[in-house]
Amino acid sequence: MSATKKTAAFKNYEDVASAGKDNVEAMARSGAAIAEAVQEFNKAWFGLAQSAAEDNIAAGEALLGCKTLGEVYEVQSEFAKSFNV
Repeated sequence: MSATKKTAAFKNYEDVASAGKDNVEAMARSGAAIAEAVQEFNKAWFGLAQSAAEDNIAAGEALLGCKTLGEVYEVQSEFAKSFNV
């Protein structure tokens, strides 16, 4: 193989290697961005779950404190309204 062909072949190899390196770096950045988004989603989801659990506990405690059927109805109605559905 002539020196010119070897130089051209080496140049092509460098181009391919550089493109591969760029792709790997882009994939790593994408993976980091996805991991961060999943982490933020999990924080929001668990915050919502914790809030719902606290609301349910408070409603249960309020129901246990009721003395009459009317009070039970009142507490249940307020709890149902809190869902804003």
